[in-house]
Amino acid sequence: MDKRQIIKKKSNISIIIGVFIIVLVVGLLLTYVLFRPEKSGVGNIYFGMPGFVLELKEGKPDSKEHLEYGVVRIYEDKNYFGRNCDVTYLNVLGVQEITLQYENADKELYQEIFEQLYGVYQKRHYFFEEEEKVEGNDYSIRIGTDDGAGGITVDLILKADVLTVRMISQH
Repeated sequence: MDKRQIIKKKSNISIIIGVFIIVLVVGLLLTYVLFRPEKSGVGNIYFGMPGFVLELKEGKPDSKEHLEYGVVRIYEDKNYFGRNCDVTYLNVLGVQEITLQYENADKELYQEIFEQLYGVYQKRHYFFEEEEKVEGNDYSIRIGTDDGAGGITVDLILKADVLTVRMISQH
């Protein structure tokens, strides 16, 4: 075997190893995004989930708007927390914001959803809960996690008979 064949063989091996490392790194990143142990979101939709995966799980949105910084997908009449609502997902390199809007809502629904979300987030590091604001029959509260560089903020707002649950990931 001459010198050129040896160099070519070593070059081919280097390329194969390089491709293997790239595939391994991409695989690990996808595994982390899709299967990380402390997922946050709603139902089977999680923060960081790519838009195409969101549409595979939820189907085609009722409306979709492309913004200069992301994509907004709106699904009407989805069932979360035992009641139907409209859901809006904002994707900026993955799901970053989820908003649920319930019509004909009351204090009981507000309290039920708060207790479920509180049960999820209170066990996490850097949990916070702000004081509930009450103005007549309108209620609002903010909970979440905040480690300084990132976290999740959950706002529950009951105004008149519309309950809005807004979840934002700062990652």
